[in-house]
Amino acid sequence: MAALFVFAAACAAMAFSFLHVSYNLKDFLPRPIGQAESYLVNTLGEDPGAQLLFAVLPQAADVEGAIGRLGKISQIRLIGSEGAFELADLPEPLWRNRLLLCDPPGGEAAWTPILSDRAKDIASWPDDDVLALIAADPQLCMLTVLEQLALTGAMPPHMIAMQIDASAFDPGKLAQIIDDVRAVLPEASELFGSGAYAVDLQRTVRFEATLFSSIAGVGLALIVFWRFRSLVVLLAVAAPLLAGGAAGLAATAVAFTQVHGITLAFGFTLLGIAIDYPLHLFSHRPTASIWPTLRLGVASTLAAYAAFLFSGTDAIAQLGVFTTVGLLVAALATRFLDTATQRVETDAAESPSLRHWPWALLLACTAPAWLLAPPPSDDLSRLTPLPAEVLERDAALRREMHTPDLRYVIIHQGNDLQGVLEATERSAQVLDALTASGVISGYQAVTQLLPSAGRQNRRRQDLSLDAFERALTHQPFSRQAFEPYAQALRRELQRADNLTPSSYADSPLAPLIDRLLWKDGSSWTSTILLTGIGDIRVLTDAG
Repeated sequence: MAALFVFAAACAAMAFSFLHVSYNLKDFLPRPIGQAESYLVNTLGEDPGAQLLFAVLPQAADVEGAIGRLGKISQIRLIGSEGAFELADLPEPLWRNRLLLCDPPGGEAAWTPILSDRAKDIASWPDDDVLALIAADPQLCMLTVLEQLALTGAMPPHMIAMQIDASAFDPGKLAQIIDDVRAVLPEASELFGSGAYAVDLQRTVRFEATLFSSIAGVGLALIVFWRFRSLVVLLAVAAPLLAGGAAGLAATAVAFTQVHGITLAFGFTLLGIAIDYPLHLFSHRPTASIWPTLRLGVASTLAAYAAFLFSGTDAIAQLGVFTTVGLLVAALATRFLDTATQRVETDAAESPSLRHWPWALLLACTAPAWLLAPPPSDDLSRLTPLPAEVLERDAALRREMHTPDLRYVIIHQGNDLQGVLEATERSAQVLDALTASGVISGYQAVTQLLPSAGRQNRRRQDLSLDAFERALTHQPFSRQAFEPYAQALRRELQRADNLTPSSYADSPLAPLIDRLLWKDGSSWTSTILLTGIGDIRVLTDAG
């Protein structure tokens, strides 16, 4: 036993010197096949809807004070709380290329109502930044694009929306962010969002797993001690299990750069079967040889656990290495104990036998639970332990804030970037009509920021300073009032380059571009996120 405990300690030391624990649930996903699976794996947990948090404050709370404290947390971005409009806050790539982001008016007649609307805007909102924006962008292309790309709608009172800089499937990073957010919110505030639920459920599961496994471990130790009446046997039963667990952990830590936390928890659970080996050994001695039967049992279990190695996912392959190595070492350790010891006096003949009444009592206590259990269901929403009222409130908040509906996305994929962008623009034309008819409330597409080269060239060719100046003569504006727009138009007509994905590099819009358009090898993928879907059948038929 001493040799096995030393072996287990050595394996554990080696394991912890190599071990790097991961908590990203993507490790359990198989390698994607096809467009839909590729989108799911590449964006799962990192889309705008999954990274949103909603803080609902009490009625008497200081909302502005809470916003100020939250603004100091570097890993969140407040949404809808930016305050007054400032021209300097506009993303520079968007501002520099604003004339390519919307179709220019088609002649003098098309400019007339636009300039009339700008005159009304100036009269109702005489702000210096607003005046500067209108002077440089009378068509308001910038505001139109920003409105289309907005993650949320109007902010209800006493609610703060924020976007967290962490994947919804990275509970380690999420926990720190959620703790920082809750520390600065007023008491009695409620926090909604996938990140908050993930952190709360992780802590609940960890507490319950620790509690119940501790109870089970103590109960098993008491049963073994009661059966054999020997502390030596109790330690001998534990030794192979410890040796197998430490060896499996060491092998997994060495074989993989990162090991998932769930793999370790589930692996130790599966490895618990190894405790049967020393129990069989001491229960059947000295009258029978158990090894022919035990070898068959070990071989069949190893064959089953080895299937994990070929699952196609890293985390389950880790589970295969952990359990097969651990099980094999536990079996060899039991064999080592059998060889090293001649006879263990356990007083088995004098130990009390288990009467029938404890099992009858257990059956009586558990029978009502079986009888009152709910019927089987294929409703996946019942898998979550979150209360139904929390899920309903979360759904209502997301509808109210017009966040993307992550159940449905439109995907375009191809080897040619321009072909993918053009296909996205064709879908956007259909979605514009559906938005106007109320089938959906809006959408987000990369072409709102990155039109195809063909569309950029057509828009540049349609730019006309003469038509604008002729329309201006019929409006209450001087010609110099829109000199910034005239200068930008002249510069655009002299340009030969177009917007590309790299145009947004190092800008605040880069994460959004990367989320809506990415390259995998030689293939480009564009996704369109939808908001406020009214009737999915109408949407499907329109596609």
